[in-house]
Amino acid sequence: MDKLSIILLCNQEDSFRGEDTKLTELDGAETIEKIVSALESKGHEVKTLEANESAFDTLAKRDYDIVFNIAEGDRGRNRESYWPGVLEMLDVPFIGPGLQGTLLTFDKALAKKIVKHHGLETPEFEVCYSVSDIQSAERTLTDGKLTYPAFVKLNNHGSSISLDTGSLVKNKGELREKVSSLLVEYDQPVLIEEYIAGREFTIGVLGEDPQIVLPPLETHISPDVGVDFIVQSLKFDQHDKRGKAFPTREQLESLAGELDRYAKVAHKVLECKDFSRTDVRVRDGRVYFLETNCFPGLGPWSTFPLQSRQGGIVYEDMINTVLESAVNRQKIPYKVS
Repeated sequence: MDKLSIILLCNQEDSFRGEDTKLTELDGAETIEKIVSALESKGHEVKTLEANESAFDTLAKRDYDIVFNIAEGDRGRNRESYWPGVLEMLDVPFIGPGLQGTLLTFDKALAKKIVKHHGLETPEFEVCYSVSDIQSAERTLTDGKLTYPAFVKLNNHGSSISLDTGSLVKNKGELREKVSSLLVEYDQPVLIEEYIAGREFTIGVLGEDPQIVLPPLETHISPDVGVDFIVQSLKFDQHDKRGKAFPTREQLESLAGELDRYAKVAHKVLECKDFSRTDVRVRDGRVYFLETNCFPGLGPWSTFPLQSRQGGIVYEDMINTVLESAVNRQKIPYKVS
Protein backbone atom coordinates (compact mmCIF):
# COMPACT_ATOMS: atom_id res chain seq x y z
CA MET A 1 0.00 0.00 0.00
CA ASP A 2 1.23 3.50 -0.83
CA LYS A 3 1.55 6.19 1.79
CA LEU A 4 -1.70 7.51 3.25
CA SER A 5 -2.50 10.55 5.37
CA ILE A 6 -4.43 9.19 8.36
CA ILE A 7 -6.31 10.82 11.23
CA LEU A 8 -6.51 8.61 14.32
CA LEU A 9 -9.79 9.72 15.92
CA CYS A 10 -9.96 8.64 19.55
CA ASN A 11 -10.92 9.46 23.13
CA GLN A 12 -7.82 9.36 25.31
CA GLU A 13 -7.83 8.92 29.06
CA ASP A 14 -5.74 12.05 29.63
CA SER A 15 -7.83 14.29 27.36
CA PHE A 16 -11.38 13.12 28.00
CA ARG A 17 -13.84 15.77 29.26
CA GLY A 18 -17.16 13.98 28.77
CA GLU A 19 -19.84 13.58 31.42
CA ASP A 20 -20.40 9.83 31.48
CA THR A 21 -16.90 8.72 32.38
CA LYS A 22 -18.24 5.65 34.20
CA LEU A 23 -19.72 4.42 30.92
CA THR A 24 -16.78 5.07 28.70
CA GLU A 25 -13.96 2.72 27.75
CA LEU A 26 -11.12 5.15 27.08
CA ASP A 27 -7.87 4.50 25.24
CA GLY A 28 -4.65 4.83 27.19
CA ALA A 29 -1.45 6.39 25.90
CA GLU A 30 0.11 2.95 25.30
CA THR A 31 -2.73 1.90 22.98
CA ILE A 32 -2.57 5.14 20.98
CA GLU A 33 1.21 4.89 20.65
CA LYS A 34 1.00 1.28 19.49
CA ILE A 35 -1.59 2.05 16.81
CA VAL A 36 0.36 5.09 15.56
CA SER A 37 3.58 3.07 15.50
CA ALA A 38 1.90 0.23 13.59
CA LEU A 39 0.54 2.60 10.94
CA GLU A 40 3.80 4.52 10.65
CA SER A 41 5.71 1.26 10.23
CA LYS A 42 4.10 1.02 6.78
CA GLY A 43 5.11 4.57 5.89
CA HIS A 44 1.78 6.26 6.59
CA GLU A 45 1.48 9.75 8.07
CA VAL A 46 -0.64 9.75 11.23
CA LYS A 47 -2.19 12.62 13.17
CA THR A 48 -3.98 11.91 16.46
CA LEU A 49 -7.22 13.83 16.98
CA GLU A 50 -9.25 13.90 20.20
CA ALA A 51 -12.92 13.23 19.44
CA ASN A 52 -14.58 16.29 20.97
CA GLU A 53 -16.51 19.34 19.75
CA SER A 54 -13.44 20.96 18.18
CA ALA A 55 -12.65 17.85 16.10
CA PHE A 56 -15.41 18.62 13.60
CA ASP A 57 -13.60 21.60 12.08
CA THR A 58 -10.45 19.55 11.57
CA LEU A 59 -12.36 16.69 9.97
CA ALA A 60 -14.34 19.06 7.74
CA LYS A 61 -11.11 20.22 6.06
CA ARG A 62 -10.87 16.81 4.36
CA ASP A 63 -7.09 17.21 3.98
CA TYR A 64 -6.41 13.53 4.73
CA ASP A 65 -7.09 10.18 3.06
CA ILE A 66 -8.88 8.20 5.77
CA VAL A 67 -9.92 8.33 9.43
CA PHE A 68 -8.88 5.47 11.71
CA ASN A 69 -11.88 5.79 14.01
CA ILE A 70 -11.76 4.24 17.48
CA ALA A 71 -13.65 7.08 19.22
CA GLU A 72 -15.97 6.01 22.03
CA GLY A 73 -18.02 9.21 22.17
CA ASP A 74 -18.45 11.18 25.35
CA ARG A 75 -22.04 10.88 26.54
CA GLY A 76 -25.33 9.05 26.19
CA ARG A 77 -26.42 5.53 25.29
CA ASN A 78 -25.65 6.00 21.57
CA ARG A 79 -22.25 7.61 22.10
CA GLU A 80 -20.33 5.16 19.86
CA SER A 81 -22.56 6.16 16.95
CA TYR A 82 -21.76 9.89 17.06
CA TRP A 83 -18.53 9.90 15.11
CA PRO A 84 -19.47 7.33 12.45
CA GLY A 85 -22.52 9.54 11.85
CA VAL A 86 -20.37 12.67 11.55
CA LEU A 87 -17.93 10.93 9.21
CA GLU A 88 -20.78 9.67 7.02
CA MET A 89 -22.24 13.18 6.91
CA LEU A 90 -18.88 14.58 5.83
CA ASP A 91 -18.63 11.77 3.26
CA VAL A 92 -15.06 10.90 4.21
CA PRO A 93 -13.53 7.39 4.33
CA PHE A 94 -13.06 5.74 7.71
CA ILE A 95 -12.35 2.33 9.20
CA GLY A 96 -14.95 0.33 11.04
CA PRO A 97 -18.75 0.36 11.03
CA GLY A 98 -20.98 3.20 9.98
CA LEU A 99 -23.82 4.72 11.93
CA GLN A 100 -26.13 1.76 11.28
CA GLY A 101 -23.64 -0.86 12.41
CA THR A 102 -22.90 0.90 15.69
CA LEU A 103 -26.59 1.37 16.47
CA LEU A 104 -27.38 -2.29 15.73
CA THR A 105 -24.57 -3.76 17.82
CA PHE A 106 -24.94 -1.34 20.72
CA ASP A 107 -28.61 -2.27 21.16
CA LYS A 108 -28.34 -5.82 22.50
CA ALA A 109 -32.04 -6.63 22.22
CA LEU A 110 -32.23 -5.45 18.62
CA ALA A 111 -29.03 -7.34 17.74
CA LYS A 112 -30.50 -10.52 19.21
CA LYS A 113 -33.67 -10.15 17.13
CA ILE A 114 -31.66 -9.65 13.94
CA VAL A 115 -29.29 -12.59 14.38
CA LYS A 116 -32.20 -14.84 15.37
CA HIS A 117 -33.94 -13.91 12.12
CA HIS A 118 -30.79 -15.05 10.32
CA GLY A 119 -30.67 -18.45 11.96
CA LEU A 120 -28.57 -17.97 15.09
CA GLU A 121 -29.84 -19.11 18.49
CA THR A 122 -29.86 -16.55 21.29
CA PRO A 123 -31.09 -16.68 24.90
CA GLU A 124 -34.73 -15.70 25.50
CA PHE A 125 -35.10 -12.16 26.80
CA GLU A 126 -37.30 -9.27 27.86
CA VAL A 127 -36.54 -5.54 27.95
CA CYS A 128 -37.61 -3.11 30.67
CA TYR A 129 -37.78 0.49 29.50
CA SER A 130 -39.24 1.78 32.76
CA VAL A 131 -40.16 0.57 36.24
CA SER A 132 -43.70 -0.09 35.01
CA ASP A 133 -42.34 -2.84 32.71
CA ILE A 134 -40.98 -4.91 35.59
CA GLN A 135 -44.36 -6.47 36.34
CA SER A 136 -44.65 -7.71 32.76
CA ALA A 137 -41.15 -9.20 32.98
CA GLU A 138 -42.13 -10.95 36.21
CA ARG A 139 -45.10 -12.55 34.45
CA THR A 140 -42.79 -13.77 31.67
CA LEU A 141 -40.59 -15.43 34.26
CA THR A 142 -43.66 -16.98 35.87
CA ASP A 143 -45.19 -18.43 32.69
CA GLY A 144 -42.02 -20.28 31.73
CA LYS A 145 -40.74 -18.30 28.74
CA LEU A 146 -37.89 -17.23 30.99
CA THR A 147 -36.81 -19.03 34.13
CA TYR A 148 -34.76 -18.18 37.19
CA PRO A 149 -31.90 -17.62 37.52
CA ALA A 150 -32.03 -14.81 34.96
CA PHE A 151 -29.31 -12.43 33.83
CA VAL A 152 -29.88 -8.67 34.19
CA LYS A 153 -27.71 -6.11 32.36
CA LEU A 154 -27.82 -2.79 30.54
CA ASN A 155 -29.16 -3.02 27.01
CA ASN A 156 -26.86 -0.40 25.50
CA HIS A 157 -23.40 -0.76 26.99
CA GLY A 158 -20.41 -3.04 26.65
CA SER A 159 -17.25 -3.78 28.64
CA SER A 160 -19.44 -5.50 31.26
CA ILE A 161 -20.57 -2.08 32.51
CA SER A 162 -22.99 -2.57 35.48
CA LEU A 163 -22.33 -6.32 35.81
CA ASP A 164 -21.63 -7.60 39.32
CA THR A 165 -22.37 -10.71 41.36
CA GLY A 166 -25.94 -9.48 41.83
CA SER A 167 -26.62 -9.49 38.08
CA LEU A 168 -27.74 -13.12 38.22
CA VAL A 169 -31.13 -12.91 39.92
CA LYS A 170 -32.80 -15.92 41.50
CA ASN A 171 -36.27 -14.66 42.40
CA LYS A 172 -38.85 -11.91 41.93
CA GLY A 173 -37.45 -9.73 44.72
CA GLU A 174 -33.90 -9.79 43.34
CA LEU A 175 -35.20 -9.12 39.83
CA ARG A 176 -37.21 -6.07 40.88
CA GLU A 177 -34.36 -4.67 42.96
CA LYS A 178 -31.70 -5.09 40.25
CA VAL A 179 -33.79 -3.80 37.34
CA SER A 180 -35.03 -0.80 39.34
CA SER A 181 -31.52 0.19 40.42
CA LEU A 182 -30.15 0.03 36.86
CA LEU A 183 -33.06 2.03 35.43
CA VAL A 184 -32.51 4.76 38.02
CA GLU A 185 -28.72 4.85 37.85
CA TYR A 186 -28.22 4.62 34.08
CA ASP A 187 -31.51 5.91 32.63
CA GLN A 188 -31.57 3.40 29.78
CA PRO A 189 -33.35 0.11 28.99
CA VAL A 190 -32.44 -3.01 30.95
CA LEU A 191 -32.16 -6.45 29.37
CA ILE A 192 -33.41 -9.52 31.27
CA GLU A 193 -31.94 -12.59 29.64
CA GLU A 194 -32.15 -16.35 29.96
CA TYR A 195 -29.02 -17.48 31.75
CA ILE A 196 -26.95 -19.94 29.73
CA ALA A 197 -24.75 -21.96 32.05
CA GLY A 198 -21.91 -23.32 29.97
CA ARG A 199 -18.68 -22.52 28.15
CA GLU A 200 -18.07 -18.95 26.99
CA PHE A 201 -16.18 -18.04 23.83
CA THR A 202 -15.34 -14.86 21.96
CA ILE A 203 -14.53 -15.00 18.25
CA GLY A 204 -12.92 -12.21 16.23
CA VAL A 205 -13.36 -11.37 12.56
CA LEU A 206 -10.61 -9.44 10.77
CA GLY A 207 -10.96 -7.86 7.33
CA GLU A 208 -13.65 -8.09 4.66
CA ASP A 209 -12.17 -9.50 1.46
CA PRO A 210 -10.54 -11.76 2.44
CA GLN A 211 -12.24 -12.21 5.80
CA ILE A 212 -10.28 -13.95 8.55
CA VAL A 213 -12.00 -15.65 11.49
CA LEU A 214 -9.57 -15.52 14.40
CA PRO A 215 -9.06 -18.41 16.85
CA PRO A 216 -11.86 -18.61 19.44
CA LEU A 217 -10.81 -17.59 22.94
CA GLU A 218 -12.46 -19.46 25.82
CA THR A 219 -12.86 -17.65 29.12
CA HIS A 220 -12.81 -19.30 32.54
CA ILE A 221 -13.69 -17.31 35.66
CA SER A 222 -11.85 -17.96 38.93
CA PRO A 223 -14.07 -19.46 41.68
CA ASP A 224 -12.91 -16.53 43.85
CA VAL A 225 -15.23 -14.24 41.86
CA GLY A 226 -18.30 -16.17 43.01
CA VAL A 227 -20.01 -16.28 39.58
CA ASP A 228 -19.09 -17.79 36.22
CA PHE A 229 -19.50 -14.66 34.10
CA ILE A 230 -17.39 -11.55 33.57
CA VAL A 231 -18.22 -8.75 36.00
CA GLN A 232 -17.20 -5.12 35.48
CA SER A 233 -14.46 -5.20 38.12
CA LEU A 234 -12.64 -7.96 36.23
CA LYS A 235 -12.37 -5.88 33.06
CA PHE A 236 -10.46 -3.11 34.82
CA ASP A 237 -8.59 -5.11 37.48
CA GLN A 238 -4.86 -5.49 37.02
CA HIS A 239 -5.16 -8.83 38.86
CA ASP A 240 -7.53 -10.19 36.24
CA LYS A 241 -9.10 -13.44 37.45
CA ARG A 242 -10.19 -14.56 34.00
CA GLY A 243 -8.50 -17.68 32.71
CA LYS A 244 -8.07 -17.53 28.95
CA ALA A 245 -7.37 -20.45 26.65
CA PHE A 246 -7.24 -21.11 22.93
CA PRO A 247 -8.59 -24.63 22.36
CA THR A 248 -7.44 -26.19 19.10
CA ARG A 249 -9.90 -26.93 16.31
CA GLU A 250 -9.30 -30.61 17.01
CA GLN A 251 -10.32 -30.08 20.64
CA LEU A 252 -13.40 -28.11 19.59
CA GLU A 253 -14.37 -30.73 16.99
CA SER A 254 -17.69 -29.84 15.30
CA LEU A 255 -18.06 -26.80 17.55
CA ALA A 256 -15.27 -25.02 15.64
CA GLY A 257 -17.34 -24.62 12.50
CA GLU A 258 -20.35 -23.35 14.45
CA LEU A 259 -18.28 -20.73 16.27
CA ASP A 260 -16.92 -19.53 12.92
CA ARG A 261 -20.42 -19.37 11.47
CA TYR A 262 -21.83 -17.37 14.37
CA ALA A 263 -19.01 -14.82 14.16
CA LYS A 264 -19.32 -14.40 10.38
CA VAL A 265 -23.12 -14.20 10.34
CA ALA A 266 -23.20 -11.67 13.20
CA HIS A 267 -20.48 -9.57 11.56
CA LYS A 268 -22.46 -9.46 8.32
CA VAL A 269 -26.07 -8.96 9.45
CA LEU A 270 -25.16 -6.43 12.17
CA GLU A 271 -23.29 -4.44 9.50
CA CYS A 272 -19.87 -4.53 11.14
CA LYS A 273 -16.93 -3.50 8.97
CA ASP A 274 -13.23 -4.41 8.93
CA PHE A 275 -13.18 -6.00 12.39
CA SER A 276 -15.51 -7.25 15.11
CA ARG A 277 -15.71 -9.67 18.02
CA THR A 278 -18.71 -11.84 18.91
CA ASP A 279 -19.40 -13.40 22.33
CA VAL A 280 -21.29 -16.68 22.64
CA ARG A 281 -22.08 -19.34 25.22
CA VAL A 282 -22.34 -23.06 24.58
CA ARG A 283 -24.74 -25.33 26.48
CA ASP A 284 -25.13 -29.02 25.64
CA GLY A 285 -23.34 -28.49 22.34
CA ARG A 286 -25.65 -25.66 21.21
CA VAL A 287 -24.24 -22.19 20.57
CA TYR A 288 -26.08 -19.09 21.81
CA PHE A 289 -25.30 -15.58 20.56
CA LEU A 290 -24.79 -13.05 23.36
CA GLU A 291 -23.55 -9.88 21.67
CA THR A 292 -21.18 -8.44 19.07
CA ASN A 293 -18.63 -5.70 19.63
CA CYS A 294 -18.15 -3.70 16.43
CA PHE A 295 -15.24 -1.77 18.01
CA PRO A 296 -13.21 -4.45 19.81
CA GLY A 297 -10.42 -3.08 21.98
CA LEU A 298 -7.07 -2.64 20.26
CA GLY A 299 -4.91 -2.26 23.36
CA PRO A 300 -1.80 -4.45 23.27
CA TRP A 301 -3.30 -6.90 25.78
CA SER A 302 -6.91 -6.65 24.67
CA THR A 303 -8.68 -9.80 23.53
CA PHE A 304 -8.75 -9.01 19.80
CA PRO A 305 -4.96 -8.52 19.46
CA LEU A 306 -4.41 -11.68 21.52
CA GLN A 307 -6.61 -13.62 19.10
CA SER A 308 -4.78 -12.13 16.12
CA ARG A 309 -1.44 -13.13 17.59
CA GLN A 310 -2.72 -16.65 18.21
CA GLY A 311 -3.71 -16.73 14.54
CA GLY A 312 -0.18 -15.79 13.49
CA ILE A 313 -0.89 -12.10 12.84
CA VAL A 314 1.39 -9.72 14.76
CA TYR A 315 0.03 -6.44 16.10
CA GLU A 316 1.39 -4.23 13.31
CA ASP A 317 -0.07 -6.48 10.62
CA MET A 318 -3.42 -6.67 12.43
CA ILE A 319 -3.77 -2.86 12.55
CA ASN A 320 -2.76 -2.50 8.92
CA THR A 321 -5.12 -5.30 7.87
CA VAL A 322 -7.97 -3.28 9.39
CA LEU A 323 -6.74 -0.24 7.45
CA GLU A 324 -6.29 -2.11 4.17
CA SER A 325 -9.76 -3.64 4.50
CA ALA A 326 -11.30 -0.17 4.84
CA VAL A 327 -9.20 1.24 1.99
CA ASN A 328 -10.15 -1.56 -0.39
CA ARG A 329 -13.80 -1.55 0.68
CA GLN A 330 -14.15 2.18 0.00
CA LYS A 331 -11.92 2.16 -3.09
CA ILE A 332 -9.67 4.91 -1.77
CA PRO A 333 -7.13 6.11 -4.35
CA TYR A 334 -3.60 5.78 -2.99
CA LYS A 335 -1.19 8.64 -2.84
CA VAL A 336 2.04 8.17 -4.70
CA SER A 337 4.90 7.92 -2.19
